[in-house]
Amino acid sequence: MKLFDLIDTEEVIEILDIGASAINETPVYRTLMDRGVGRLNAFEGDARQIEKLQDTYAERARIFQEFLYDGTEQQVYFCKPESGMTSLLEPDPVALGFFSWFSKFGAVEKVETVQTQRMDDVAGLPDIDFAKMDIQGAELTVLQNGTERLAGCWPFNWKCRLSRSTRTSRVLARWTCGCARKGICRIVFWM
Repeated sequence: MKLFDLIDTEEVIEILDIGASAINETPVYRTLMDRGVGRLNAFEGDARQIEKLQDTYAERARIFQEFLYDGTEQQVYFCKPESGMTSLLEPDPVALGFFSWFSKFGAVEKVETVQTQRMDDVAGLPDIDFAKMDIQGAELTVLQNGTERLAGCWPFNWKCRLSRSTRTSRVLARWTCGCARKGICRIVFWM
């Protein structure tokens, strides 16, 4: 018997994926989507990723082409589309150098200014049940600007870029480790 054999839900699970680039990874929520119990709300500001997301999820997803952050203008560092590493935060070549090929994946191809959105201000976004984030270190700011939408969200799943040199990374690490101890999120940290 599997967990899904025990679940009888008539309500759709609203899934949020921030940084939803369709690269060569199977998202943790894929089983929910395949079983028809999840609806994806995908945020991907990099227009080069949108067609693949639409092809992958079709009508099972709402795709938002906004960069979530704090509602201000920000610089976007566009990396190769197949890397999924386009970011509002400038990639750190020293940190990327710890991993094979990451310095190539994280090479910036161009920089543009964009208007970001606060998650709580996005029209058409439902209250979220399950969230996944992989946004190259901008997670804390997005969380701070999405508290209304995430009030009922459980669990979280995100990848966090840690750097001892930034306050954001330290605060996020403390906050997420506390959540993990309580069993409400799964976190993958990387340098």
